[in-house]
Formats: sequence, structure tokens, C-alpha cells
Amino acid sequence: MEFPRLVYADRAAASAGTRAALRTRDGISVELDQMVSTASRGCGQVYELFADRFSECVDNFLRDLESPYREIALELATQRGYYTPQDRMEALRERANDGSCSLTGIDPWCCPCGRHE
Repeated sequence: MEFPRLVYADRAAASAGTRAALRTRDGISVELDQMVSTASRGCGQVYELFADRFSECVDNFLRDLESPYREIALELATQRGYYTPQDRMEALRERANDGSCSLTGIDPWCCPCGRHE
């Protein structure tokens, strides 16, 4: 019976440690670097796809982040390629207007997404 309580205590301590780390510029930076790594996997080296994925991760992160630290997180995220939801919608409209792939943002004849003939 004691083992489950120890595991729970360790998880609670890790969670508290994570929350504490997100109250520092370095801690936020580490979290954003992990998001960059995650977003870059599977994007086919297409910057627009990476930026969309990373920005969505950041939006979710900002929702849960305590308000005094959001400005720091936004500054650091912008340095890593973050775009606001409004910026992403504008980019999507531009892609649609110029005939680019709505997913990757590149010419359909060169696009690796597999949705074009």
C-alpha cells in the first residue's frame, strides 16, 4: 500500500518543480525549446508547417501559464518562430490567394504533403 503513495508523492514533487521552473526565464526557455523540438519533428523542413505547430503548442502553454510570466514567454517564443493566431490566419489567407498548399505553404508541384495531384 505504501508504494503507490510514494509514486504519487514523487509525481506531485515533479509537478511542483515544473511549476516553479516556469516562474523563471530559464525554465520557460527550456519548456519552449522542448516545444521547438516537438514541432520540428514531422514538418518536412517546411518552416510554415513548423511555425503553425510550434505556435499552437505555445498558445496552449500560454493558457496554462500564470499571467506575470506570459509576457516573458511571448518574447522568448517570438524569438523561436511564434506567430499569433491572427498572424496564422492571415498567412493561411495569403496561401489560399497565391495558390500555395494550405498545409505547408509551398507550391503544390513541390509539396510533399501528398494532397495534390
